[in-house]
Amino acid sequence: MSTDASITLMGPFALRLGGLRQPLHLAGNSLRLLMLLAAHHDRGVRRDRLIDVIFPEQDAGRAASALNTAVWRIKNCLAPHEGLGIECIDAVVRLRVTPPACVDTQRIEAAVLAATAAPPGAALDCALRRELILAVEGGRGVFLEGVNEHWVLPLRERYSAVYIEALTLLMRDAAARSEFERALTHGREILGLDPFREGMQCEVMWLYFANGQRVQALRQFRSLEALLKEELGIEPIPEARALFESIRRAAPVPPPGGAMPWRSADPLSALREG
Repeated sequence: MSTDASITLMGPFALRLGGLRQPLHLAGNSLRLLMLLAAHHDRGVRRDRLIDVIFPEQDAGRAASALNTAVWRIKNCLAPHEGLGIECIDAVVRLRVTPPACVDTQRIEAAVLAATAAPPGAALDCALRRELILAVEGGRGVFLEGVNEHWVLPLRERYSAVYIEALTLLMRDAAARSEFERALTHGREILGLDPFREGMQCEVMWLYFANGQRVQALRQFRSLEALLKEELGIEPIPEARALFESIRRAAPVPPPGGAMPWRSADPLSALREG
């Protein structure tokens, strides 16, 4: 079994060794500080920002001392784990993460970036697909589940979008290989997280049709139509209705790899602006 250290941010916060959760021996502000540094490990956080977030009610002198104590405790906690440590450079405190150690959010972002750079419409190469699958498996869950401090919420939204993008890439990869049932599994998971993604609703309709499930494809549109009417008082995008009509007539529909007209459609943003 691997003995590499990793930090989990997707789901409850954890330090793992070979995938097994380890006792942290940290609590209170020291634990909050480690979570904040882990979430910003790529660039670090200024000391004054850390004091504002972690020690907002203490005077400057006491807060600076408390910060130094918390950093010392984290250093001791991470010392046994290769690739993890704390760096204090000028006014910035940074969680150092070097291979073989990793942070789950770092892994999923890197995998998405690499997969996005692959030719559109083509299947991913085996190594890239495997890394994306592993990143998705390790990235399930709500960012810092159970922690609802103000700095967490924007990052929670960001990593939810990254996770959905990873699922989308896996879905399209499976579709490019004509593994439509696998693609549908990813598509349904995405819609379970955000059913208002109309472009994704269209892709799932197409996948049902390509998988020989024409009736289910039509039901998917009717469900979308009812959802939008009930929740937002709007109609589906024209691309969705056009796809529905094509499927209803059993007419040819666009292939999965090319310029699907609904992929960039986002009428909900226009609705919000209005």
